[in-house]
Amino acid sequence: MSQFAGRVALVTGAGGGIGRAIAIKLAREGAAVGINVMANRSGGDETLAAVAAAGGRGRVLQGDISEAGVADALAAELAGNFGAATILVNNSGIGSPGSPDSVLEIAPDDWDRVMAVNVRGAMLCARAVLPDMIAAGRGAIVNIASIRGVTAARNLAAYSASKGAMISLTQEMALDYARHGVRVNAVSPGFVESEMFKGYLDRQPDPAGARDHFASTAALNRIGRPEEVAEAVVFLASDEASFVVGANLLVDGGNMANGLRAFL
Repeated sequence: MSQFAGRVALVTGAGGGIGRAIAIKLAREGAAVGINVMANRSGGDETLAAVAAAGGRGRVLQGDISEAGVADALAAELAGNFGAATILVNNSGIGSPGSPDSVLEIAPDDWDRVMAVNVRGAMLCARAVLPDMIAAGRGAIVNIASIRGVTAARNLAAYSASKGAMISLTQEMALDYARHGVRVNAVSPGFVESEMFKGYLDRQPDPAGARDHFASTAALNRIGRPEEVAEAVVFLASDEASFVVGANLLVDGGNMANGLRAFL
């Protein structure tokens, strides 16, 4: 298939996990892909190699999207090589980098960093590509939120707040730019095999037991695969989702349908 032939996509946080799977899937569908990483240059290079192996074209774009001017520079570099992006996937996301993620324990600087990467970065990337999308009369933005933006969990104050903000930002941008031919939607993954999820498990007293527990909370009784999230993203970015605007698609194996439960 080549439903994105001639299209250009920017995927943030594409140095591994879900972001890498999205970049590869978009490339297989014909898009030229900008592979953004903040510090993980080796991961970006590995994603680029995988894109090439899939028969696609791409370019590693290193930079901290939360910093002023960086997203504009990345979008310009991508446009200079392949053309203006008409697909944006805001996938970059972090948890609290240095302190426990509860209101009484998180360091204010860590709170600010989570919000800067997860929310400000997404906004700045959207600002960087929206003018070209509007000029083209078409575009798709897919924001990667989380089930933790839909329901809370203990000790994820900044992360949950940032993902809830991402869902609200998705709806707001959808209303503002749909009339220009730009569709904005979100995907909220559940527990998916990724570097972030593995890091969280590794911090638990019994990582294997914790993994089994999280798997058991989904109706499918397993952890998701990055490729399964990528399939949902590609659908929302495609013309097959032409009447889908402002949606938040849960890709969680039935986790939210299983009701509110105590996690760890």
